[in-house]
Amino acid sequence: MIDDVDAGKISGGSHPDPFSVLGQHIVDGKVTVRVFQPDVGTVDVIDAKTGKKVMSLERQDNAPDIFVGTAPKRKTHFAY
Repeated sequence: MIDDVDAGKISGGSHPDPFSVLGQHIVDGKVTVRVFQPDVGTVDVIDAKTGKKVMSLERQDNAPDIFVGTAPKRKTHFAY
């Protein structure tokens, strides 16, 4: 989850380094993906190599344009 301050700055376009928060990050040994996607209902992460769905991201309660999810079987970054 992205904290309220970062979420507000990302949604408002004023975050000084949005990719320090968005994209893939290793959290607790697992790959977490965070994206800013205004005006969409759902976000799925597709593995670029296999074309298979890795996970669906969940909309953040504090920022409806930000979606977050953790890939339970991934421990390293991957192309998506």
